[in-house]
Amino acid sequence: MYSLKLSDSKNNIIDINDGINYVLLDVQGLNPPKANLYSSKSPNRAGSKYNGSSLGDRSISLTIRPLGNVEKNRNHLYDWVDTEQYVKVLYSNKLKSVFAEGHIEECEINFFDEIEVINVLITCNDPYWKELLEIMTEINRIKSNFKFPFSIKKKGMPFSIIRDSVNATIYNKSSETGMEIRFYFTDTVTSPMIYDIDDNTKYIWLKDITFNKGETVVITTEGSPKKITKYDVNGTPSNILYTASENLTWLKIKKGINRLGVRATNTDELEHIEVVVSWRRKYKGVWYGTL
Repeated sequence: MYSLKLSDSKNNIIDINDGINYVLLDVQGLNPPKANLYSSKSPNRAGSKYNGSSLGDRSISLTIRPLGNVEKNRNHLYDWVDTEQYVKVLYSNKLKSVFAEGHIEECEINFFDEIEVINVLITCNDPYWKELLEIMTEINRIKSNFKFPFSIKKKGMPFSIIRDSVNATIYNKSSETGMEIRFYFTDTVTSPMIYDIDDNTKYIWLKDITFNKGETVVITTEGSPKKITKYDVNGTPSNILYTASENLTWLKIKKGINRLGVRATNTDELEHIEVVVSWRRKYKGVWYGTL
């Protein structure tokens, strides 16, 4: 068994396989989309040289049969499958719960057949299925030492520990993806940086800028356009992309082990930085399973 629902731009959801108002007869587009491979020929060698690849758009095809009051349910479905409009496809099986975003390219209905069927074609310019659950990782100098079951030795124990380094390890078993990085400042901090510990040539450095207590910086490396936004103590946003160093790298969560570190001009300032990294696992394809 599986679940497949549609969501519109206002997060209204319809179940197109509930067995009461609709039944989904067929769905295509769950597998990885076709890759475009780029190569070049050389007169001095057999075959060709592989130069790279890219994923094409994802096409999701749905064949839906309205049940019960067919005319009423067909008209109700138009709110989600009218051509050109945005739609989010929500798919779940026992392995994962994911979504893909796209626009309705076609909606064909065989009005004069004895059994009415609605054929919907959705084009997703972002070809990935993304997990509904967002993963959040904290990076800060304060390590929590409070665990259950809870007990305190006679000599006492610290509830937290201040570490010399500020880093975190993230394991990604899916495709490479971008992330959202949030810096929270609990006191004055100058020129904070987040970097790839395994390749310190890759970093985002907010160079020669001082942040004050209560301010927040949000860095978005997923999708386009990439952003660096500062929020003052009143929550007013401002674009501070210009403050990033010229060697800026839009960090990604690559497949496998990722180790991220945080720095500031003065080491003592690190205890005044709290960083939260948010991201979603992405997949090229999904497979059937049992809910």
